[in-house]
Amino acid sequence: MKKISFLVAVAALGLTVSSCNKDKVSDGIFSNSQIVASQDDAQANDLLDDVDNEADDVTNGNSSLKSAEADTTIYSGRVVVWTVNPDGTRTAVITYTNFVNPHAKNERIKNGVIRIVVTGTRSENTYKRVVTFENLTINGNKVEGTRTIEKTGDYSYKITMVGGKITFTDNTFITRDAVHTRTMVEGQSTPSYIWDDAYTFEGSATGLTRESKQYTKTITTPIKIYTAYRFPVSGVFSLTFNDNLFTLDYGDGTMDNLAILSKNGVSKQIILRK
Repeated sequence: MKKISFLVAVAALGLTVSSCNKDKVSDGIFSNSQIVASQDDAQANDLLDDVDNEADDVTNGNSSLKSAEADTTIYSGRVVVWTVNPDGTRTAVITYTNFVNPHAKNERIKNGVIRIVVTGTRSENTYKRVVTFENLTINGNKVEGTRTIEKTGDYSYKITMVGGKITFTDNTFITRDAVHTRTMVEGQSTPSYIWDDAYTFEGSATGLTRESKQYTKTITTPIKIYTAYRFPVSGVFSLTFNDNLFTLDYGDGTMDNLAILSKNGVSKQIILRK
């Protein structure tokens, strides 16, 4: 559990709302924009991590498809259609209808389409995935952009996000371009089952906040994420915009929905959104 004073923790309870009412929260130390931007960035990370997990789940289960022209898998709200392309790459089109992955504990509902073009398999050095979206929503939040995952080592991957955009349920949005390194730190012994995996993330991102302010994000301590759990359990990132620098600390490894927002030596506990 993250540690912070009782009074600050109680004050932070007001930050867990998901509508634009949260924009009115301020305590004189952290501006409304800083509080909202930190929560937005954390939520965007979680949504994109969820996309990575779905891509892992689908592509790992079909990594042997090479000669067949097509293959279809239907799984209670998720339909996956695989085709082999003339250049040897494979395409998976995943269509979601109110789908909740039973293996994940995040209880997120997906609708829309994820399209994945896969080169090679996870055991090959040339392994690569290019992921795009068609009207994809996760818990009503729309995800856009192109996400490319390339293998760089036995358990390491470079992830590039171009043209990223998250439109929240109140129709406000943030944008993101990013380059991260994703490293598997748990689950190596079960390569065909992803739901016991854990990864660390390093790297940086840039984009616009809901208020169209330019921001820069840098992961200063690797962020650890379990595929079967909703929120990061540890790691720190810094966020800079409007000439202000503050950090968000996910904690010491405890599985909870709390994080510590800090600026100029002052800290506040916030509650992460779904």
